[in-house]
Amino acid sequence: MTFGGGAAGGSGRSRLISQPTPIPVAIGKTSTRMMPTRASTTTMLQLLPWRRPSDRSACFTHRMTGPATRVTAGTSRGRLLKTPPGRATRPTTALVREALFNIIGDSIRGARVLDLFAGAGTLGVEALSRGATSATFVERDRACATIVAENLAATGFAQQGDVANADAIDWLRAHDSDLGAYNLLLLDPPYQDSATLTAALQALDRAPLRNEALLVVEHHRGQPLPALQRLSLVRDRDYGATRLTFLRYQ
Repeated sequence: MTFGGGAAGGSGRSRLISQPTPIPVAIGKTSTRMMPTRASTTTMLQLLPWRRPSDRSACFTHRMTGPATRVTAGTSRGRLLKTPPGRATRPTTALVREALFNIIGDSIRGARVLDLFAGAGTLGVEALSRGATSATFVERDRACATIVAENLAATGFAQQGDVANADAIDWLRAHDSDLGAYNLLLLDPPYQDSATLTAALQALDRAPLRNEALLVVEHHRGQPLPALQRLSLVRDRDYGATRLTFLRYQ
């Protein structure tokens, strides 16, 4: 696992969720260690019916949280994750995290993930635990980026994750031609920062993403998304003040 690069190969397992009603989003598989390249082989990334997260997940949170943060499912289920001290916690993110991966379901297997505004890397690590092949984490705070690296090592995913200590918008502009390698993009920009959310989505809308790549945006439900040309709404769900918006690139 290195700072500043792309994603790596490997795979894990994710839990099975019964009776899927898929909304197909094609994803591709590649097998390079450095920044992954485009490939023509596709599988289907499915969105499953909404399912209420278990009560157990209420004590778990992602991003900037307390010491009880854990991986909730997959090969590293139950592993504690480090988080930066003194950071505020959004109260609904535990439920949101489990809901997000419940919706994606078992089709997370083989996905190549880009985790923007990664924080402590909990979303990307969760994706790896559930069977994603690789993940690239982009986080501008150096202390947080270091913690992402430590969490990857602690969960056994050091060879499947790369950490870029960079501003997410600047990183997107610098890696425009590489973005087609990713089939699942996770965005959790600073809460209620509409300017950053807009800038990130507009940059991705203009970028040459993989056809039918899936973007998941976590944002305040009162934040309107900008007008987009290539990214279309697949689904959205509200969890208190937080909204998960699923977008597809076409």
